Amino acid sequence: MSNPVTHRVLPAGIMGGQEAASEAVQGEPIDPTKVAISAGAGAVMNRPTALGERLLGYGAAPVRAVTGRGTTPTPTADRPNGETPPAPPPPVGSVIGMDLGRGIEPATVARREANGDVVLTDAEGQEPRMTPGDVAKYGTAVPTAEPANARPQKLRHPKHPPPKVRRARLARKVRQKRSARRST
Repeated sequence: MSNPVTHRVLPAGIMGGQEAASEAVQGEPIDPTKVAISAGAGAVMNRPTALGERLLGYGAAPVRAVTGRGTTPTPTADRPNGETPPAPPPPVGSVIGMDLGRGIEPATVARREANGDVVLTDAEGQEPRMTPGDVAKYGTAVPTAEPANARPQKLRHPKHPPPKVRRARLARKVRQKRSARRST
């Protein structure tokens, strides 16, 4: 159906014929108005939906493979509009945070395989393989040694040190006073 007229006429004829056949089968007289409305709808609404496009593409793939004509359609629903392609995998030797089943741990990128997979090395020496998309999806920042529930340090004024320092200074003053009394 390479001719644009064929794209309109053929669906119009099919829809009009289907309406006429349906009326004949039900025993009704054929109404030219209903047939014309169906034919007009077939001429106007002849583009398949996105799902229809995919189904037509998958159904046509075996025929294209046998005949060798045409190319297989690329699926359009893989990435929504505006979504950026996945980031390239991290360079070999870099350290990333990865959840390998024991919580997020640092993992080193050991090498890249010929098929594009990334081989990581964890702290136990295991070498899990991942696709670059999975590394981009599940990779995180390298975890720090500080526990997650650690409270941030309070900033104190030099005149108001923490209690531990105050006790140490007080103990030092007491010792100095005692030694000064003994020496006199």
